[in-house]
Amino acid sequence: MKRVKTKLLIILLIVAAGFAYQYTITINDTDIQKMAQQLVEQKLSSSQQKIFFKDVAVVKRNQYKDGEGVRVCGLYQVGESGTVLPFVASVDVRDGKFSGHNQLLLSDTPEIEASIIKICQEEKS
Repeated sequence: MKRVKTKLLIILLIVAAGFAYQYTITINDTDIQKMAQQLVEQKLSSSQQKIFFKDVAVVKRNQYKDGEGVRVCGLYQVGESGTVLPFVASVDVRDGKFSGHNQLLLSDTPEIEASIIKICQEEKS
């Protein structure tokens, strides 16, 4: 009986280790949100001021044959006294890794800002 319990314990530990390993290597929403923030920071790298982010969230997922496209919406502010502006990013994930085929749309003009707001509101509703 003791042998059976020992074997069962070993099997349970192996299964738990498998789930833990899978959880640590899987890209989750937080990783995708951080990638979108990095895209904004890279685009605005010429600005020497700190960039603040607010309400960054995954709003849409598209499954493809080769991977997944994730749309992220949020707000950014350059410096503490800057205007809060929306952004939308499309992050591409393939084979459990970021593929580098990402897209970013910042609020450069009032027209683009209105479009970004509309895109993000459509996805949330």
